[in-house]
Amino acid sequence: MPASSSQTDTPATAARSGSPAEARVRRLAGDVLSSRSDLYLVEVVVKGRVGQQTVEVFVEGDGPVTIDDYARISRELAFLLDAEDVMPGAYRLNVSS
Repeated sequence: MPASSSQTDTPATAARSGSPAEARVRRLAGDVLSSRSDLYLVEVVVKGRVGQQTVEVFVEGDGPVTIDDYARISRELAFLLDAEDVMPGAYRLNVSS
């Protein structure tokens, strides 16, 4: 079961939960977010069958997170997921708070 949405992702929570795909998505999302000190990763959830999976990435910020922020994170993360072939087959990526 995924961590509560009120719990932020720390190395301890990342290590104890999730599939290998979730761990890889978490690492890549962290790389994307590293350029912004005001945004942080809350949770990553991968669900569904291979080829029909949904990847949900939850991001929060110290201030407001804009639609442009979510769009940039989504584009950069999708590029990395495809480049590293993290999600075999088709997948849907949702980035939100």
